[in-house]
Amino acid sequence: MAKNSKSLSQKPNKRKKKKKVYVYFLLDESGSMRSRYRETISGFNEFLQQQQQLQKEKNVKIKFSFTTFNGNGVKLRYVEKNVRKIEPLSVHNYKPVATTPLFDAVYNSIRAMDKRKKVLFVVLTDGLENASRQATLPLIRSLIKEKKQQKWEFLFLGVDLTDTSDARRMQINDIITTDNMFLAYQTVYNKLDKMVDKSLFDEAGRTDQYTARQND
Repeated sequence: MAKNSKSLSQKPNKRKKKKKVYVYFLLDESGSMRSRYRETISGFNEFLQQQQQLQKEKNVKIKFSFTTFNGNGVKLRYVEKNVRKIEPLSVHNYKPVATTPLFDAVYNSIRAMDKRKKVLFVVLTDGLENASRQATLPLIRSLIKEKKQQKWEFLFLGVDLTDTSDARRMQINDIITTDNMFLAYQTVYNKLDKMVDKSLFDEAGRTDQYTARQND
């Protein structure tokens, strides 16, 4: 009697993990933003939609972190959340008031993603530091220097802001000033788009190198 032969079935290939891209958006919610708050809301929501579309088109996973800040506190709203799950801004959840603790906001936001590398970190504000109680300038400079060595990219957007000394003092060199809120958001999207392309290009290069070694 012939032995039953076991059929060897190939295991299905595991689905390739999507490349993760990390974005941290730090948004001023102080009283001076009140005159532009509707533009801030609509611009932010359009930026969210652009990211969601980018994520779909380029088959990546955008992990979005979002903080707002004013003299009443630094509010960490989302940390490393899929951009599809971010709630849009509205007049109910974005209410500009009080002062501008910029240094505290930057410090706490960076610390929230302390273990990550290659982060696009964006600050959007229309005012200067005037209310921080926790973080000092030397502390911020040291922290940003450390993160730059870990491939973080920092972008400072000054809306209706001609004095960008705070950014320079924090050692943020990529500075954009504009009176057009939508242009500010578009600048972030363009930078993110390039970051995604570079990330995918680097990944493809590593894959090609690995395949070449396997075929040697």
